Amino acid sequence: MKIFLFLISLFNLLVVFSQEKKFTIKYTLFFAEQDDSGSSEYKKIMAGVYKKSGQVNFNLYVKDSLSYFIAEDGIDNSNLSYQLALTKPLYSMPLFTNFNKKEIVYKNSPNFIFFDKDQFLIKRDFISNWEIQSETKVIDDKLCYKAVSKGNNYYHSKGKLINFDVTAWFCPEIPVNAGPVYFNNLPGLILEISYLDVKLVATSIKFDVDEKLIKQPTGKETVSYEEFNKLKEEMLEEKTKQMNEQMRTKE
Repeated sequence: MKIFLFLISLFNLLVVFSQEKKFTIKYTLFFAEQDDSGSSEYKKIMAGVYKKSGQVNFNLYVKDSLSYFIAEDGIDNSNLSYQLALTKPLYSMPLFTNFNKKEIVYKNSPNFIFFDKDQFLIKRDFISNWEIQSETKVIDDKLCYKAVSKGNNYYHSKGKLINFDVTAWFCPEIPVNAGPVYFNNLPGLILEISYLDVKLVATSIKFDVDEKLIKQPTGKETVSYEEFNKLKEEMLEEKTKQMNEQMRTKE
């Protein structure tokens, strides 16, 4: 608790002396382990994905209370291994964050063919259950503190709810509570984060940003993350039911 209060005080002090926060951070994706289960065809596909370790980059643009996280080569890259690698850290679309409102928003992925493009604007809450540890390490000459978040979840493509823990290393020296994907809300920039079978590492930090790169997404309907996944589940059930009925009609 004392460490936590000290870090909060340090973070607040740094924010006071930093009148304007501008950052461009590049994160590189690494895979911690390989999944050797499944059919030979699946293994072949995943082998291509794991070869992308250290080759897939994301950019985080920060300007004061706003940030924008996006894949460096976009989501329209035709390379299947690249597209699958993007999904491993639970990324599907660029994420826009408003730190004052504590909101993370993004558009529904066009890869889900049963929803229209830009049909939904999905809103996520900040992670609020970080536990700051006493352990520290130096990353790129910067002292970082360890934080752990347990009991996070995501919806598998088949509708199954998967729980996982997250380990982050953040740097109070860099006074912004941002991080990759939708992981933030710590008293300092997250320089490294591990969860599931991936690790994202900040490999470049610039204290400047092109503000035009921070884009607020739009959608026809705003829904929560939980509501959106329920809609996806219902849509998949409906389409599966229709397909089964069509097959029975042909018999």
